[in-house]
Amino acid sequence: MKKINNSKLKILFIIIIVAISIVFLHFVRNAIIINSLINKASKYENINNYHLVWSTYSNEEITIFDVYYKDEKYKQILTSYNYNRFINDEILPTKTLLYRDETGKEMLYLYNENILNINNTSSENFISPQNMSHIAMIKSSTMQFILTCLNSFITSAECNNVKAYKMSSIIGYSDITYINKETGLTLRSISGYSYENDIERKHLDCVSDIIYEFDTVTDENISAPNTEGFTIKENQ
Repeated sequence: MKKINNSKLKILFIIIIVAISIVFLHFVRNAIIINSLINKASKYENINNYHLVWSTYSNEEITIFDVYYKDEKYKQILTSYNYNRFINDEILPTKTLLYRDETGKEMLYLYNENILNINNTSSENFISPQNMSHIAMIKSSTMQFILTCLNSFITSAECNNVKAYKMSSIIGYSDITYINKETGLTLRSISGYSYENDIERKHLDCVSDIIYEFDTVTDENISAPNTEGFTIKENQ
């Protein structure tokens, strides 16, 4: 009986050693990949000229952010298509344009209402390759880095004809992120979430694609839009 117990303990010990070795190798592999992506993505932290298109598709709407940045000037065009917003059997898009000049003055054009809101102080909320980056979130803290390395399943894939890493969680959220192998920038994210209102419970599947261009924005692209035809509301 004692020999049998010893044999069982040996088997259990071997299983534990093998499991620890697998987890360790898994962590080291992920850490090497993620650290490499962090170094590549860091090159885009203070980029001064970029054009970015962020398109999001869900069960209920499509939203498209068309963003230009050059010499501290920022232009963001948001077009959204809500599947429940129809006129003459066609989806009526909602369009807004946010423009920020080099002084921080913001102008928000509401095209559907012909209203222009002007703020003389900047909200400092804007879309950039850096704040769209999944990698930037991972490197925000050592604990986040460790947890991501442990809880991520990383494989090679192709996304929008670009070689990428596909990252998904082993435990918890079912989100999937595709990251460009060469730049460390996020190419696509897929997520699903549920919410409940007074009538029903809904599940939304959401896919976001991001396309980047660098050093292509001209002064014409980033020029201030025409204010003709807009009712101006200025906030100090």
